[in-house]
Amino acid sequence: MSESHKLLLTSPLQYVRTVGPKRAEAFASQGLHTVLDLLYYIPFSYIDRTTIQTLAEILTKLRKEEYSQESLTEQYTDISIKTEYTVTATIIGVKEKKFGGGKRSMLIVTVRDESNVQADCLFFNMVPYFKNILLVGSLLSISGIPDYDSKWRKLSFHHPDILVLDEEEQEEYKQGRILPKYRLSQSMKQAHISMKIMRNIINVIADELSEHIPETLPDSIKSTYQLPNKHNAILALHAPSNAQELLISRERMKYEELFYFQLFLETKRSLVHTLEAGPIFPQKSTLARKVHDSLPYQLTQDQIQA
Repeated sequence: MSESHKLLLTSPLQYVRTVGPKRAEAFASQGLHTVLDLLYYIPFSYIDRTTIQTLAEILTKLRKEEYSQESLTEQYTDISIKTEYTVTATIIGVKEKKFGGGKRSMLIVTVRDESNVQADCLFFNMVPYFKNILLVGSLLSISGIPDYDSKWRKLSFHHPDILVLDEEEQEEYKQGRILPKYRLSQSMKQAHISMKIMRNIINVIADELSEHIPETLPDSIKSTYQLPNKHNAILALHAPSNAQELLISRERMKYEELFYFQLFLETKRSLVHTLEAGPIFPQKSTLARKVHDSLPYQLTQDQIQA
């Protein structure tokens, strides 16, 4: 690695390879200015083939929930707990449907996964955009709350969060690699920062970073609880090699957050319990008598003697 490409934690994102001024400006709009800022921009979710549920499993679960709902008393029939799922499926059909006298339209994207179960992804907004990027044969990562239509016995997702996997990502997914998912603002998307580009930028930083993220936990605690160091944990959250490494890294960062929160509470508690000596003056002095006479209540004998 050449000296010119070495990065510091304080290096502006503009000088990271593949970023540049426009993308740096988009990052800045989200409060991300330095290399360290971006390293702390942890993925909100992951595409993990070993943990993703199939459409068949979701369908079975929703059918069971529907049966359980029917057996509830009328008092509880309005109670419904919705669960968000992430699935990967291939687009097998795209259809635009007009309604409202032809003034409005919706896009119905039919997908099928490896369990051979189909589901519809429904889009009522930005139809031209989704119609342009959602092509038959594309592999999608779909995150959303599914609905089950008991009449047609079919699953549907209304405006789910979707990610189109390109050929390279599809191959990585098939090989079992865990792919991180980042929250991308509109300004980031306009600067052509896609999910794949975000991963590439993080990879560049990991390769060219010339210093470690400072450790914040004592060695004794890391040793006792077998926690990885902070630098390795954060890099693993961006590019976990396996599910176990991801779990351990998450636990390490959660432990740190709880550790310092507990330390903060203990510090506050100790301050509350710290007694400061008040002013002392003779019991039979003129000042003591004035204070006693100004009280709106009578002191007990024990209070007087104290």
